[in-house]
Amino acid sequence: MAGCFPSLNGCERADDMAEEEQQENIDEIIRKIFSTRGFDVRNYRTSDLQRRIGRRMDVLDISSLTEYSEYLEANPNEYEALFNTILVNVTRFFRDPEAWSFLEENILPDILKEKDEIRIWSAGCSSGEEPYSVAIVLAEMLGDNLYGRAIKLYATDIDETALRLARSGTYRLDQLTGLSEDMRNRHFSRHGDLYTIDGDIRRLIIFSRHNLLSDPPMSHIDLLICRNVLIYLDQALQSRIASKLQYAVRDTGYLWLGKAEMSITGIRGLKPLNTEWRFFKKIRSSTYPQYSDETHTGHDARPGLMNTNGNPGEVTQETRMGIIILDKVLNVVMCNQIAGEIWGLQHEELLGKPFPSLHISYCPVDLRHRIQKAAASGEPLVVDDVEHWITKERRIYLRIEIIPVASQIMIFLEDITELYEMRWELQTTNRALEAGTERLLSANEELKVSNTQLQYINEELKSTNEELEATSQEQISRIAELSKLNQHYEKALSSIDLGIIVADTDLLVRAWNGAAAHMFGKSEDEVKGKHLVTLDIGLSPDQLAGIIKTGEPVTNTLEFLDQRGGKSMADISIFPLMDGVSEDLPLNEAEGLVLVVKGKNSL
Repeated sequence: MAGCFPSLNGCERADDMAEEEQQENIDEIIRKIFSTRGFDVRNYRTSDLQRRIGRRMDVLDISSLTEYSEYLEANPNEYEALFNTILVNVTRFFRDPEAWSFLEENILPDILKEKDEIRIWSAGCSSGEEPYSVAIVLAEMLGDNLYGRAIKLYATDIDETALRLARSGTYRLDQLTGLSEDMRNRHFSRHGDLYTIDGDIRRLIIFSRHNLLSDPPMSHIDLLICRNVLIYLDQALQSRIASKLQYAVRDTGYLWLGKAEMSITGIRGLKPLNTEWRFFKKIRSSTYPQYSDETHTGHDARPGLMNTNGNPGEVTQETRMGIIILDKVLNVVMCNQIAGEIWGLQHEELLGKPFPSLHISYCPVDLRHRIQKAAASGEPLVVDDVEHWITKERRIYLRIEIIPVASQIMIFLEDITELYEMRWELQTTNRALEAGTERLLSANEELKVSNTQLQYINEELKSTNEELEATSQEQISRIAELSKLNQHYEKALSSIDLGIIVADTDLLVRAWNGAAAHMFGKSEDEVKGKHLVTLDIGLSPDQLAGIIKTGEPVTNTLEFLDQRGGKSMADISIFPLMDGVSEDLPLNEAEGLVLVVKGKNSL
């Protein structure tokens, strides 16, 4: 096969590169993957990486790693194909039906009974079949009550391409083989050859990109599903992720693991519920041995207690946890190097000494009565988040487990500082988010109130505007009427053969008709607004003022100069100008004078 090399498929090549050069090429490819995709595959098992790279080389008919590295450089799209080959997204709906039946009958009913708000995390969800299967089971169990429950189903993966497929919720018929026809018809809609998940099911799931190694884990999870996600990672990386998975699950929460996750040494404090399908329940108050192929033999299956020869001394030095073993009278019979480093003591200072007489038995936390309690009950006991100062400058947090085994007591010391700080940061972040949410809700309420007030003001403005428009129309109509009346008034004055003069209470001329202009030789424009007395038409100011004051009309003969400059005589009648005659308006409240002049022959 063209793409094979010895460590991949065992094929012989005449031009086989040296092992060192081969490793350099693999390292270069790994570096390029990290720089282009931001995902570090250095902790993947080398043999698996070589096999996946060889598979792509076979597809492309490339015979050497050097040539494939050059091909990657020239064809950037190949990175995505290689990345997806390394991740190996293998999933389907309701994979292992018996396991799903156990979940539906034994796990989910307990979760639904205990809590109204349910948090489920499908880690490594690939193209979404697994989280959609969980959502369908919940929909089948709850029916119409599904939408009355606060269900948050988180589905995460590092492969953005797979997540895009998952978010679409659209699959081919051959991808739905795990579903019955009846279930498919209830929860999917068909569009040609494709089937799309029901919108109500889709809204239960939150898909997001998440790196189990570098990103903080979820928290307070009721059910965590991680099935064969870590199969291609080396043991060190698996253990780091395992501690995060353990943190993510709430106390008394559930884990559903795959075969690959069962060999991880970092997952502890789990009670096996179904060893065939690997369902576990997290227990805070006591720690159960992790399931392995030896569980049924009666031996403690905790990794790192005993090697194949049954000698605990060798393994206690290999494990990364501090371990102290006490005999039946609580003398220290075994202690590994890490435990000595944590307590700041040498082996010689611990071995053979009665543990209760050592200061480490009560500092930083009292272990003596806890050891007695564990020994009396025969049950493991856990103390979490123990603050311990190794030096004045260095502080760590410990998880201490006390496990009675036969006639001995085993004390495990695990440094959980990283998890503790991560949890603290998450709590701080959550508090900040909650405070921010409260501020946003408050601001939103204020905006709603302001919006209501603005709507009210807007309604008032509309009402006022309508009133103004109505008033404006009335005013326009009145002005038109007044203009018409004024025209009739002017025509009436012009048609009268008598001189008509109207003056206000200050004796200023307000009206002067054509007959008056002909008699006195002055046009209306010349006299309007001027004082009657200044016109020199023979009128007495006192007489005029008296008429305004008394309201009594006066008739008299007037001598004046006509328009030709000759003297003329005229009869003049002066009447008070009244607004009306009624009980509310006395006769002596004149608003001016009306002078009616009838001309006589010239003198």
